[in-house]
Amino acid sequence: MKRREFMALLGGAAAAWPLAARAQQAAMPVIGFMSARSPEDSVHLLEAFRRGLKEGGFVEGENVAIQFRWARGDYSRLPALAADLVSRQVAVIVAAGGDVSALAAKPATATIPIVFGIGGDPVGAGLVESFSRPGGNVTGVTLLTNQMEPKRLGLLRDLAPGVPLIGALINPNFSPAARQLQQLEEAARAISQRIVIAKASNDDALEAAFASLVREGAGSLLVTADPYFDTRRDRIVAFAARQRLPAIYQFREYAVAGGLLSYGVSITDAYHQYGAYAARILKGAITPIVLTASHDSQSESIAMAGDSRALLRSLEVPMFGMKRREFVTLLGGAAAAWPLAARAQQPKVVRLGYLEPGTPTDPVAANLRGQFLLGLRDLGYVEGRHFKMEDRSAGGRLDRLPALASELARLPVDIFVVGGDAPIRAAMQASDKIPVVMTLGGDPVGSGFVTSLARPGGNVTGMSALAPDLAGKRLELLKEVVPRAARVAVLWNSSNPSKVAEWKDTQEAAPTVGLTLRSLEASSPEELDGALAAIQHDLPDALVTFADGFTLAFRQRIGSFALANRLPMISELREFAETCGGGRPPMPTRSCAAQIPATFQSSSRPSSRW
Repeated sequence: MKRREFMALLGGAAAAWPLAARAQQAAMPVIGFMSARSPEDSVHLLEAFRRGLKEGGFVEGENVAIQFRWARGDYSRLPALAADLVSRQVAVIVAAGGDVSALAAKPATATIPIVFGIGGDPVGAGLVESFSRPGGNVTGVTLLTNQMEPKRLGLLRDLAPGVPLIGALINPNFSPAARQLQQLEEAARAISQRIVIAKASNDDALEAAFASLVREGAGSLLVTADPYFDTRRDRIVAFAARQRLPAIYQFREYAVAGGLLSYGVSITDAYHQYGAYAARILKGAITPIVLTASHDSQSESIAMAGDSRALLRSLEVPMFGMKRREFVTLLGGAAAAWPLAARAQQPKVVRLGYLEPGTPTDPVAANLRGQFLLGLRDLGYVEGRHFKMEDRSAGGRLDRLPALASELARLPVDIFVVGGDAPIRAAMQASDKIPVVMTLGGDPVGSGFVTSLARPGGNVTGMSALAPDLAGKRLELLKEVVPRAARVAVLWNSSNPSKVAEWKDTQEAAPTVGLTLRSLEASSPEELDGALAAIQHDLPDALVTFADGFTLAFRQRIGSFALANRLPMISELREFAETCGGGRPPMPTRSCAAQIPATFQSSSRPSSRW
């Protein structure tokens, strides 16, 4: 992964894939590429796909062949396309163009590896068993763009607040359509906004939907996430322009085609990942990871067409003041419901309350803060001119965080910037009015920080690396690196609720790889002393360290202990590996997760909006 790629690793499915699926690689392997889209509107996406393949060592026509199958927006063709590729015994199937492609490919084969690209929840869609242990022959990337409809509705309403009726274009044949409609209706009721639904799944129905929107008097337009609409984006954008309708779409492609506004993730980055995944499988990789786009380098959330500003001026619509390069990282975005008082202060120098669980002199902590400031600088915000940092550090004493957060709230700061479970909870307890921009390694819904990914509610937004969902994968990697390992010590902070869930996942995964676990809990320096002494007294075969604010603050001590006792160690953050001799320790020390500096750089993007 590149430094700017902030992805959530969700576990590998290919370990159990039959060897027959890999045996074809002796000759030139063939990739079966099927899509609900059309080749004409996917040229730039195929360039990204081929780039991912090339970076993995495969060039079309030289050492890999690709057979393409296109549904051109007609989803009924997809099962036959998948069956055709299976009959040709391709080495891997890439099912692009949304949920419908993946759902058609999966029942077609249980042996050929499938790389999917979808916009929804792969667990809910039945593509994988769970995020941490997908199982089967399916892996891929989810953009979660289907779950962003409520946020798009809120943005469109903010863009054109005087519009009494908003039109929404939905494809009833798209598998997530019912959920999209439900989310839109709930979001509309929550903000007392009238909406009218127009449905289309083919060209005749699309023209009828256009006529219906005009007849109903829709004053703006929301085009829901759907591959068929992507294939007809020029026609849809032209309709909105003719009717002078402010409109919002899912991908930047629409804005490039002349649409007013797009809000979503980078689809070209996703196709690049499809290529990288396919390359890993062609190489016989037995543990490819499953990605979920978590909206960092992949977020292109706000893109606006160049001549759209004239339309806004003619409609007397207030501008956001956003630059073309500004990306809004989202968990659906909570700011729509935040008090106007929190936004009215933007002309002044904004106070950012930066809550650090460790010490500011720690190189990693200093690097994270620097990455955060770099992200703001990239967006045109300079410390001292546009904002002032109010720093508070707990020095590894997590019990100090609530008092420090309360101190920041009393100043008051305009925004909290926090990373990790304990600082987030402290900021939320200190104020339910001050916006909280978070970075988290776990599930923000399960941790109680947001109500849902699509509609977080409250005053919290930000991003999650979903690193704890890798508990089972880390044990698999540990067993691969240290095959002799049988007894493993697990060092973790039991006062962190998300780590309790991680411990349960680790316990469930241990028997499947033949490991016996011993839990060593520590949430203070004194408890850490006792835990390390216990490990040294009954030396295990390896050490697993759950990363959170506490263990990260003491990673130097933990890493030195592991090296001194020649203990192989694994954690979800590479900062632990870098502590142990610059990432090249004499004993295996592995990390399995996204890099947190890139996460903190991305967290500056929500901050820049308020």
